[in-house]
Amino acid sequence: MSNSREKIGILGGTFDPVHLGHLIIAEEVRSNVGLDKILFVPAGVPWMRENEGVSAGKHRLNMVDLAVKSNPHFQSSSIEIDRQGVTYTADTLETLREDLDHEVELSFIMGMDVLEKFHLWKSPETVVELCSLVIVNRPGNQAVDVNEVVKKYPEAGAKLRIINVPRMEISSSEIRERVRQEKSLKYLVSEEVIEYIDQNNLYKG
Repeated sequence: MSNSREKIGILGGTFDPVHLGHLIIAEEVRSNVGLDKILFVPAGVPWMRENEGVSAGKHRLNMVDLAVKSNPHFQSSSIEIDRQGVTYTADTLETLREDLDHEVELSFIMGMDVLEKFHLWKSPETVVELCSLVIVNRPGNQAVDVNEVVKKYPEAGAKLRIINVPRMEISSSEIRERVRQEKSLKYLVSEEVIEYIDQNNLYKG
């Protein structure tokens, strides 16, 4: 009997829209950490962006579906889109932990900039308890003092890993602006997502 556990990475985000930078980060983490699968989880109503205009969840989920379908290690999840009201990572991870085999190892992927605000999250200690943390660091980013995080959440110490990824100057806000200006999105997002944005008249208002 094999003792190997399935290892799943969780990559959350607004994904408005999902772009090639997201896919590159996911693949870098997957190959570096040795994950079997990356679960892309588009946010429902992100609490930090509650009062900002975010595209309908169905559109963001559909775009993620299109973007990840060519990679057998990538999968989308509608867990937050399906939930009513504001969504919190701790709640999502608790639900995933209930739904998945308890033997599955979860790794939550976040940027170094997000780690800086980690203490403001709802129940950060629950996040640390339920999964390992994979911190994505891009060249030129100001590093957060990880020791300070470990002081606040000692359990994170043995479960925290930093992965350096290539620096990519791609952002969803820039892509939305390029659509408004009728500029090309080629090589910034997948061809299927470009087509979806066009067919559904997204970001043109």
